[in-house]
Amino acid sequence: MREHVAHHEALGPRLLAAGPLQVEGTDTTVGVVLLIATSPEEAAKWLADDPAVKAQVMMGKIREWRVSKIQAFSRETAPSR
Repeated sequence: MREHVAHHEALGPRLLAAGPLQVEGTDTTVGVVLLIATSPEEAAKWLADDPAVKAQVMMGKIREWRVSKIQAFSRETAPSR
């Protein structure tokens, strides 16, 4: 869904990571989004405004993650497999 991806990209540098995650041993795929928000309410509003959530194609849960360390990298500088 193009609008769903655009919604993520609109976060700009506040979007730390996003993408699908396969649940091991199942055919289930879930999405994970790491974003910088000023409050749980801001994150919940961003989630509620996602076109895929509005269309009831996807659903989400907000989890607070208190990061003790993070290192930024790009696809070009990421370690190879």
